[in-house]
Amino acid sequence: MSAWLVPDMAGSDPARCSREVERKFKVPPDIEQRLRAFGASHVSTKTFVDSYYDTEDQSLCQRDFWLRLRSEKNSWELKYRRKDDASCGSAVAYREESGDARILATLRELLPELELGPGATEVNDLVANKALQELAVIQTVRRTYKVPGNALVDLDETDWGFAVGEIEVVLSETDEASMPAALEKATAEIASLAAQLGESLLGGHLILLAVTNGVNNRIVS
Repeated sequence: MSAWLVPDMAGSDPARCSREVERKFKVPPDIEQRLRAFGASHVSTKTFVDSYYDTEDQSLCQRDFWLRLRSEKNSWELKYRRKDDASCGSAVAYREESGDARILATLRELLPELELGPGATEVNDLVANKALQELAVIQTVRRTYKVPGNALVDLDETDWGFAVGEIEVVLSETDEASMPAALEKATAEIASLAAQLGESLLGGHLILLAVTNGVNNRIVS
């Protein structure tokens, strides 16, 4: 079975594993006109709140692990990369998992040094026993566009006025053997779209971008 390209339908399955190949960019004032000229269609506009959690010494985000509780689904999601994951050039390929059992198993496997507590069966248990604490709360308005091909373009604006765009292709994790070819195809598609849109690359996770752009007040201290 191949690694099929799938739309981002997070939340339909309580336990899910996928790959997201993404590239962030600075949002120019005329981005929506550029997208429409490229043949993109508006898919949705939605508002959601993400609460990010980490250990006291921020062990997760330092390893490019991002654990969040999304308000619209009231469910936990974990985005991360393994050390041996293939490079995608200017794009980044994250694994994304949902479902408490899957998330806990991944954290215990890849970060055994974390003191998560042997009795934890839900991510909420890690919050209750203080193994995890709230790192940041971010409210976002997202406008999503579908472009020809497999990519989606998300235009995000936070409640403090910070804007960031993202070109994304979501891959289902059905067959690890076919994943390298699927990642290569997704990376090429994203690079081509980025070049045609004339976007400026913007690296880093939203929380790190918030810090570097002077909005530290949104980081929970």
